[in-house]
Amino acid sequence: MCIDREFLTDKDRILFIDDFLADGHASGSIIHLCRPSGAQIVGMGFLVEKGFAKRRQFRRDHGITYHALATIKQINDDNTMVVE
Repeated sequence: MCIDREFLTDKDRILFIDDFLADGHASGSIIHLCRPSGAQIVGMGFLVEKGFAKRRQFRRDHGITYHALATIKQINDDNTMVVE
């Protein structure tokens, strides 16, 4: 992801929406893009979250509220999933 700094200011409020939250690379990129400009990330939303991923804490550590419509709790050896 990239955005020219002239388009983000400290007056901007960002709501980031993505389809799938796995390892947090896209959401982490948005955080790192917005913070230097002073733009505030007011929340993040995802259709599906891989709930057992290590990066969940990353958004919490940055004080960002996020929600997912469905959370995959585990993937079994037979490729079935436990979804919350």
